[in-house]
Amino acid sequence: QGLAGLLSPSEREKRATIRAFEQRQHEYEQANRNNPVWGFTHWGAESPLTYSQQMYQFVYEMLAMGNTTLFLDVYPLHVFYAERGLEALRECLGSRKNINGTGQHPVLWPVGQETLEFGTEHDEILQAFESIEAGNIAESVEHLAWHEQKNILQPAMYNDSGLKWLLRSNHASYVTNIPSGAAEAIELTLASQCRRIDDGRTIGFGNNPVADLSDIGQRMPFVLRAAAQFDEFLKGSNRHQMAQAIEDIAAGLGVR
Repeated sequence: QGLAGLLSPSEREKRATIRAFEQRQHEYEQANRNNPVWGFTHWGAESPLTYSQQMYQFVYEMLAMGNTTLFLDVYPLHVFYAERGLEALRECLGSRKNINGTGQHPVLWPVGQETLEFGTEHDEILQAFESIEAGNIAESVEHLAWHEQKNILQPAMYNDSGLKWLLRSNHASYVTNIPSGAAEAIELTLASQCRRIDDGRTIGFGNNPVADLSDIGQRMPFVLRAAAQFDEFLKGSNRHQMAQAIEDIAAGLGVR
């Protein structure tokens, strides 16, 4: 069996996990080199993309960067809580920021420390997991939503002046239909697809032409409406649909 036979199953599993992480880190670094997220100037005068295509690409990459950063912040918190419990989370949360840039495996943080420092101990984090511990799931979702939107996504992407302008322009164009068919609705679909579903699973941002998604005061009611709808579906007959959609997303299936 060689040296591998001397390792316990748990040790072999840990080493396999480390190897998988290293491979994904390499893939991430390669993708980051190939697809920088810095706005229009990176395409330059020689870009084959039209101006409108550049704008769509910029929004796409900003959303991808923001949501990747959000996942890298929130998911490890859930894993730590699930494995170690609330008391350990309460004790260690303040020192989380110290793991960035140290050790053999630095934290993946695509937004960069200068824009958003990794691991800041925000009040909403502990409030969310205390609510989970107490069985108040809906309350925990609200705390996490505030953390995600205010502490992560706002500095990571919504404060960007270029993205602000594009979001406002797109929404005004969609509501007024000027120019006709040129814009997309701002909405969230609780399913494994991007297009609207007219069965209650799509939540729209609204029809005010001067509304601004980058303004957290206007965005949070939209986010919390979606969270409340998701909670209602989980409690009702749509629970299976929600579970299936999440499984499809996790497996890379059914996303359209």
